[in-house]
Order: sequence, then structure tokens, then C-alpha cells
Amino acid sequence: MADGYIGKQMDDYRAGRLGRPTPSRRLARVTARRVLVLDGTTPDGVATIERLRAQGCRVAFADPDTRRGAALAQRTGARHYPLPPEALEEILQDLQKHWGPLDAIL
Repeated sequence: MADGYIGKQMDDYRAGRLGRPTPSRRLARVTARRVLVLDGTTPDGVATIERLRAQGCRVAFADPDTRRGAALAQRTGARHYPLPPEALEEILQDLQKHWGPLDAIL
């Protein structure tokens, strides 16, 4: 029998009355297969592209910096559009033509 709030919480956890905490950094497996990442060359964008490509997704991203975007595309196998994200209509039309409908836009 436990003393105090923390002790009671631990007793409840051990008895199965509380759910197990999930790690906050664990990413779930995605079901999307064709994804457009709008902020591709930011650190978060790069991590997202790498994670999606590792799971077998087709990934496209837009970045006006052709050198940096081309290097990321070469390294990850993602499709690079050397356009600003504001040119979304043009990017979507091209992806529709090559891949069909997108599953997600991030």
C-alpha cells in the first residue's frame, strides 16, 4: 500500500488501471504513400522527408534554393520542385500527372 499521490499512481499503474505512457518521440507508421512536403529543407522538413522515404513513400517537396533542394533530393530520392511553396497549384498539377492524387500534404 502506497503513501501519497505518486505511490498511489504507481500502484494503479502496476495493477493495470492506468495505461502505459507512450514515448513522445516515437512516430507511428504512416499509411499515406504520395506526400507533398511544403517546407522541405527546414530541419523538420528534412527529418519528415527522410522518415517518409524510409517507409517507402513517394515524397515531393518545394524549395526555391536549387542547390540545397537538389542535394536533398539526391540524398533521399525525393522529388524536388525548385519553386516557392506559393506555386502550389503548379506543383499539384505536375504531381497529379505523374503520381495521381496525393495522400497527404504536410
